[in-house]
Amino acid sequence: MRVEEFAKKLLEEFPEELNDLKLAVLNLNEEMKKITKMLSKKLSTAAELQNFQKAETYLILSKSSICFESIINELINVINNKKNEKDFEENITNNNFEIIDKNNFNKNKNIKYDLLISDVKTLKLEDNFTGKKPKFFILFDSKYSIKTWKDFLVKIYEILYFKNPKLFESYADNANKLKNTKITKEKNNDFISPRIIANDYYTETNFDSQTIKKQIKNIFNHYSIDEEELIIVIE
Repeated sequence: MRVEEFAKKLLEEFPEELNDLKLAVLNLNEEMKKITKMLSKKLSTAAELQNFQKAETYLILSKSSICFESIINELINVINNKKNEKDFEENITNNNFEIIDKNNFNKNKNIKYDLLISDVKTLKLEDNFTGKKPKFFILFDSKYSIKTWKDFLVKIYEILYFKNPKLFESYADNANKLKNTKITKEKNNDFISPRIIANDYYTETNFDSQTIKKQIKNIFNHYSIDEEELIIVIE
């Protein structure tokens, strides 16, 4: 049943309660406006702080809130006997969801936000990598193209090495104590699939995607990097 039909049915069945119904809907409309405004502010703040997990949540909630407002406005129109110029579904479709304050958040400098509002498939380190094929990843707001999970592992090591060579050295010194992590200062002939990282550091890459994910989590922990900094785009 469409909203317009539902509202008309209510008026037919409860004509004496028209004023009470109208007041209740108007009050609800005012409250929803407050909620939508509050979500908009929270979304802008989360995006400005680059907390993309919260920004994604507030974006979804804001869209739902705006759609709910459209439903309430439809009820108000019917109660007031106002003829709608456009279909209800079209009203929702045409609602403006561009609710981020552009003065506080520059999307051009935040690739991850563009991914949030697009249709690409993404992974985070908390997800299952099995059976997935990577295309590129975003780290520290920079994009890196990759073809395999081995590429992913090597590129992450390379980025973090140049970010802080001494910290990487301390990680490499202890890496072999970790399960399924092999990094050496020179090429190791015992490695099945060795790849160079930087400055004569080599890593074994003969691991499945889930094992590689665990290695990334380990080095992120060593560098005290928030996992939210990383978004992986897959095919």
